[in-house]
Amino acid sequence: MDAVAEAQWRDAVEIVTARQALPEEISLVHDSRYVNAMRRLCDAGGAYLTEMEANVGSDSYPAALYSVGCGLTLAERIMAGDYKIGFAPTRPPGHHSVLNRPRGSCIFKKIPILRKSPQRSR
Repeated sequence: MDAVAEAQWRDAVEIVTARQALPEEISLVHDSRYVNAMRRLCDAGGAYLTEMEANVGSDSYPAALYSVGCGLTLAERIMAGDYKIGFAPTRPPGHHSVLNRPRGSCIFKKIPILRKSPQRSR
């Protein structure tokens, strides 16, 4: 974000605050038991997950919700006609996880959730 703030084209872009994805939106793709297990794990302080080859901590679940929510916010704003294009530079990336477990550094999948979101059909 520092690089964006210093870019010559900074005045040509609008930075939008993303919302958190709702657990129900995450459950469009992921098993709700997995979603709840990740929340509980992070609420308890986290752990090292061999599937991710990474640690999750107390901030990991909210970060994952914001990461997915960033894509949803962007899609909603584009579908509403507020923007024609956009870019959501988020972490964790969300492309390795599977239905009921994390993989790589990914907790939740973004693109499949966006594709199944009711916002897409508007």
